Amino acid sequence: MTLKYPRATALFLSLFFLISLVPVSVLGDEGMFLPDTLNQLPIKKLQQRGLKIPITDIFNVNGPSIKDAVVIVDGGTGEFLSNEGLLLTNHHVAFDALVSASDAAKDYATNGYLAKTRNEELPARTYTAQITQDLRDVTSEVLAGVSDATPPQERAAAIGDKVRTIVAANAKPTEGITAQVLPMNEGMSYYLFTYLTLRDVRIVYAPPKSVGFFGGDPDNFEWPRHCGDFTFMRVYAGPNGKPADYSPNNVPYKPRKFLSISMAGVKENDFVMVMGYPGSTRRYRESYSVAYNQDIFMPMLIDVFHEQIDALTETGRANRDLQIKLQSRIFEISNTLKDLEGSVTAMRREGIVDTKRKEEAAFTQWVNQSPARQKTYGDVLPSLQKAYDELNQSQPRDTLIPQLAESVICSK
Repeated sequence: MTLKYPRATALFLSLFFLISLVPVSVLGDEGMFLPDTLNQLPIKKLQQRGLKIPITDIFNVNGPSIKDAVVIVDGGTGEFLSNEGLLLTNHHVAFDALVSASDAAKDYATNGYLAKTRNEELPARTYTAQITQDLRDVTSEVLAGVSDATPPQERAAAIGDKVRTIVAANAKPTEGITAQVLPMNEGMSYYLFTYLTLRDVRIVYAPPKSVGFFGGDPDNFEWPRHCGDFTFMRVYAGPNGKPADYSPNNVPYKPRKFLSISMAGVKENDFVMVMGYPGSTRRYRESYSVAYNQDIFMPMLIDVFHEQIDALTETGRANRDLQIKLQSRIFEISNTLKDLEGSVTAMRREGIVDTKRKEEAAFTQWVNQSPARQKTYGDVLPSLQKAYDELNQSQPRDTLIPQLAESVICSK
């Protein structure tokens, strides 16, 4: 697979609240929250806005809640819709599975697929459905024994050792329980997530690509968008209800909670809550990082990905089987490419580098007002600038070598 930038390397459960279809000037209550912090929200205000269910119906580690219905599917988000394991996710999330099941005679990625019986449901190879069991702040455990004075390499090694120890202590492979420790806000805190990981996922219905990706790359990451970006899948477990590899003897998984679909639609000023597994953000990074990504790293990746798409497209012209199999990789690269191009345009249009520099100038002024602050924070920005000056010198090599390595792996 190609480099997945900026797809998240760390996915976490979060909630996003907003009041839809109201002027931007009054959107003062929106935000993104980890579920274990929901009891800190102004519940009465949310109820006044339209929240009609108790917080424990959203997230509850001691009983069924919406977090049991909203799951991770191959790195994306999906939702259980029945007590028979039926699951709804995005067309682009299921696209790899459609390609893997296709050949020259059956191009499901392009033409879509409908299973008329459960026996016809297509195995989604390598796909899993992960259901969050619990999440816990383990910052004090992870950072025990390290301090601001700990050298960076020693700090990284110590944190890595603690993370591996915590993961090993909480994973239960025989029960299908996996564990992951994720850094939040660039390592300001660390959370332990445990998941029930189900390994038998199958495709029930996927629309043709002309519907699931209607508008193609020009419409991708644009608003409004009019594609039917959905696929129905089904999750299976062993006859005992426990996670199991694919087998004809497996039975539909019975989730603790599933969602219902309202045919009434959404009305103006309705309260909206979105629950899922978003990617990481870099919006809090310093000006050096923004400038590096805007002017050096992203533009180079854009050039590389354009060349890769052209080469892969040409490679498949004379070989239909290969053309089918390369669909997923081209789709993935194109998706990332559109995101990169849009990000560079947006950063330059909004003048984010200049905004960051003004904030850093104010920070420097604040630091210089106190000898104690100078001692503690005086080297923060200069050291970051030095690091990026060094990074810029090796950037072409550091970007191209992983790309070449991925190409060699994929060609074998």
